[in-house]
Amino acid sequence: MQDSEKYSSAQSAKVTDASIDDEAIAGERYDVPALVPRHGMRYVIYGGVLGGLLAALLPVVITYLYAPTYREAVRLGDKMPLQTAYLLFWAGIICYVAELVIAFVVGIIVGRLAVRRVLGFYAGLLVSAISYIGSVTVHYIPGYPDALGGSGSSSGSAVLAAIGFLLLVLAFRSLIGGLLGLWGTWLASRRHPYYAR
Repeated sequence: MQDSEKYSSAQSAKVTDASIDDEAIAGERYDVPALVPRHGMRYVIYGGVLGGLLAALLPVVITYLYAPTYREAVRLGDKMPLQTAYLLFWAGIICYVAELVIAFVVGIIVGRLAVRRVLGFYAGLLVSAISYIGSVTVHYIPGYPDALGGSGSSSGSAVLAAIGFLLLVLAFRSLIGGLLGLWGTWLASRRHPYYAR
């Protein structure tokens, strides 16, 4: 009886030692508070919101700079000259590329400050989401230069389809911005001691 008690107490001591070793290894691997700053979500929110507002403001500024061209395009409709159409197309492309560059730069900044790469994804996602929501809502400002206007009545299914399409585009653009933010964070933190372990 005593031998079996000694054996079971020795085995429980081995199990306890093994779990301590696993915890020590896990603690050594994942619990590095000196290497990863706390409050990383604060950087995500500040960087994402500021970057998103900047990315949403840029198309508004460009639209007001080219306001006569936009008004002429709205007035002419399908009869607008090809040169005007190219100008407006490239203005839109420049605004979207600027949004992606802002998401990438915010990812780099979050990577330098918060280190964790998933936070860069969230910051880029936030930049693109705020930028897209801003670009959609700004068209409801009365007298906005590129407001195309529309018919006063729409069926309920058409409104639901339009909302569904806007949500799908929002998800897709946010995912692209998040991936660019993740790439920026990866570049900023690839040599950080947290990831070099």
